[in-house]
Amino acid sequence: MCYIPKVSTIQTNCRVKVGTDDGPKLGRYVGDVTVYAIYTKDNIYASEENPGQEAIDAIEGKLRILEENPKLVLDDGRIFYGCQVFWGECPEEDCATKKQTSSHPIKRGG
Repeated sequence: MCYIPKVSTIQTNCRVKVGTDDGPKLGRYVGDVTVYAIYTKDNIYASEENPGQEAIDAIEGKLRILEENPKLVLDDGRIFYGCQVFWGECPEEDCATKKQTSSHPIKRGG
């Protein structure tokens, strides 16, 4: 297990752009939470609930407890954590005019 310090400095409910497997999406930063992340050679599985050692062993992963990790809720309802994706602040007015193609500083949380 490993403790990763807080990295997010933006305000709660701030508009964000999140890099996902199906392209950049818009959403909101809703705050920092403790995340139980299982790292495998191919992926990061993350949850706010401890998965237990059996689940970790089943996928041959390594557990990291990430305290104060950014929680991001996309407009389509999907939830991502800072440890899973690249993301950055996206001011409301900028997102409205440039949609999802604008260039913003990107943060990798976690």
